[in-house]
Amino acid sequence: MAVQAKTMERDADEKPTLQEEEFLSGRSLLVAAGFSCFLALQTYCGLSIALPLALGHTQEYAVVLRIVSILAVIVVYVVGDVKADWVASHYASVLVPAVALGIVPFVAKAAALSFGFGLGMAALVTWAMLGVSFAASGFLWCLIMSQNSLRQNVLTVAFSAFFSVMIYVATCAAEPKQLGLVGMAIVIVAELAIFNQLVKGVPWDGPVAEDDDGSFRETGPEMFWTACHSAVYGMVLVVTVAHGLKAALVVGACGAFGALLSIMAKHWSLNRLLASRQVQQLSLPFVVATLLLIPSCNEAGLVVCAGLNTSLNAFSMVLKWCEASEMNQEFRLHAIRRYAKTGIPTWLGMLVGTVLGWYVFMRQPSLGDGEHLVLVGLSFLLLLSFALFSLGETRRFDFASLGAGGVVPAGRGSDGFFVQSCKKVALEHGLTPRETEVFILLAKGRNAEFIEKELVVSHSTARSHIYNIYKKLGIHSNQEAIDLVDDQSRILARG
Repeated sequence: MAVQAKTMERDADEKPTLQEEEFLSGRSLLVAAGFSCFLALQTYCGLSIALPLALGHTQEYAVVLRIVSILAVIVVYVVGDVKADWVASHYASVLVPAVALGIVPFVAKAAALSFGFGLGMAALVTWAMLGVSFAASGFLWCLIMSQNSLRQNVLTVAFSAFFSVMIYVATCAAEPKQLGLVGMAIVIVAELAIFNQLVKGVPWDGPVAEDDDGSFRETGPEMFWTACHSAVYGMVLVVTVAHGLKAALVVGACGAFGALLSIMAKHWSLNRLLASRQVQQLSLPFVVATLLLIPSCNEAGLVVCAGLNTSLNAFSMVLKWCEASEMNQEFRLHAIRRYAKTGIPTWLGMLVGTVLGWYVFMRQPSLGDGEHLVLVGLSFLLLLSFALFSLGETRRFDFASLGAGGVVPAGRGSDGFFVQSCKKVALEHGLTPRETEVFILLAKGRNAEFIEKELVVSHSTARSHIYNIYKKLGIHSNQEAIDLVDDQSRILARG
């Protein structure tokens, strides 16, 4: 009976939902199309500095425009964090007009090119609008994505990332330039129209307040690690800009490769084994090598290094969007507050890296050894942040403590292979003793409500443990926890 029940449970889990079955029709297509528009805007603001170069701005001024847009993004994120409830409750009257601001820069520049006048200092204002539009657009989509299933989000984000790069390349490389600018304005209009269609008929429950105990907040070492990683990427993009429009376009387009990796990860179920932070960790040696090799790389070598960095960044971004959406939905978290909190260290790091790269490689290109010192110093900070982050994440313990005081469930837990497998998986991923207790129950198929009663803990504590376990194991569902233990049990049985 137990085997039959387990089979029926798995069949129920594996049976696609209505949303998943309709991925190629209706609402899912709208989500994919709208998110493609958003990611195209993100490519302009985050993955590349090709747009100002394509419009004829000097390389240095292009970086200045980027710095202005990043500052605008950070301001919007701070407002979103502080006023998350208000922003969520007034998304139609606040976020939609903010996204619409992104139309102004493209229309203004198209008019300037057509009638032969310059924008002057007004260009700074238009790029600030572009940053506001991008940040506000992210808030809108985090609300939408948090309502979808995991499978739907993975496929949507992956395919959207790929097609957004096509939009980006087409608009940046279009001739005459006015055509690409008008095309991007139309993209933003289409995004707003799609969003308006998506929210029709969708019940809005109002903002969901996050726990006051901070269980779901990023730790200081984690934010420091994110900021340092983004700073490196910001500097690499500045160095790429120094080689002109072609190099910037190629590097930005490499995001398509990252999107392809995410599609493959979904196809091979690698999203269960790889989390966004793990992608960043695995890319660490390459990122450090890129920093140290910048002074000696020729143009081709630099483009290759920067392109691979962009691919890995895009892959991590896809996974991060999917992870965040799943957690927001599973634990009823405040989507806007979490999006803002995770975005602030990312863009602060991007700002620091961009400003530093601008000063070192453009304002003071004759620093000589100073250039190498900056790159070595940034590499050191990146490694230091990784060490601090790893120390916080990796916690080992003696499983002997699980004897009398620990929870070893009856039934499925009486299976020796099962208990050993749970301990093995927990040890490999650095689960604490309490997290191991929770993990054993999860591997039995128990939900948060059962764990709350079984371990006599609060609801927020139970879901906090589950959330931490999901993060450490790189999984997104209870079924994946069961699969991990079953896989380990088979290994033990064969050995």
